[in-house]
Amino acid sequence: MVKPLFQQLTRTMDQRVLRAMFDGFVSVLESLHFDIVSTTAEADRVAVEFTCRGVSHAGPVYENEFINLYRF
Repeated sequence: MVKPLFQQLTRTMDQRVLRAMFDGFVSVLESLHFDIVSTTAEADRVAVEFTCRGVSHAGPVYENEFINLYRF
């Protein structure tokens, strides 16, 4: 099973709080799109570089770059 390292780091946090934070973020967006830029795998880890772009209901554009690490 693949688990993002972020989940491992935040497992002591209340998952309902994390879900509410994400839902609040997504609710202000009219659209949300992810593009995978690259992936790298070595041993039991995978790194995924991606961009996230969304347009809010009010018009401003949200755009950010991320790198997530996963461990198998």
